[in-house]
Amino acid sequence: MGMWFFSLICSLLAPLTMVLFGFLWKTRPPRDINSLYGYRTAMSSKNQQTWFFAHACISRLWRRLGLATLVLSILVYGLGSLALAGWRWSQLGVEENLDRTGFLILGIVTVQMIVLVGSIFPVERALKQRFAGTRAARREKRAAFFFGEEARLHGSVRFGELFVFPRP
Repeated sequence: MGMWFFSLICSLLAPLTMVLFGFLWKTRPPRDINSLYGYRTAMSSKNQQTWFFAHACISRLWRRLGLATLVLSILVYGLGSLALAGWRWSQLGVEENLDRTGFLILGIVTVQMIVLVGSIFPVERALKQRFAGTRAARREKRAAFFFGEEARLHGSVRFGELFVFPRP
C-alpha cells in the first residue's frame, strides 16, 4: 500500500507544479527577463510588456489546466488501479499488480506532459495577436517570405498572389 501512495504522489508532480506556478506567477511573476526562471520563449522575451503578459496568460492557463489535470489524474489513477486489483482494496499495491499499475502511471504522466507542453501554444498565439502588429504588417511579412524582399518594399503583394506587380 505504501508503494501505491508513492506512485500516486509521483504521478501528481506535473499537475501540482502547474498549479503551484500558476498561483505563484499570478501574484509574483518574475520581474526581469532572465534565462533561468519563468516562461521563456522568443516572443515572451522580446520586452518587458510581453514578459508580463506571457506570465499572466500562462498563470491563468496553468491554474485551470493544473487543477483539472490533478482531479482527473487522481480519479483515473484511483479507479484504474482499483480495476487492475480486481476492485479489492486489499490488492492495491500488491507486487503482482505493480507492472500493470506502472503502465497506468505511464499513460497518466504522458497525458500530463502533453497538457503541459500544449499549454505553450495558446500563450504564444495570444502573444502574437497582442504584440505582432496589424494584419497588414503580417501579410507583408508573409509576402516577403514567399515572394522576396522587393515585394515587401513595393507593398504590392497580397498573400497567395502568383505574380508581383508594383502598385502605380
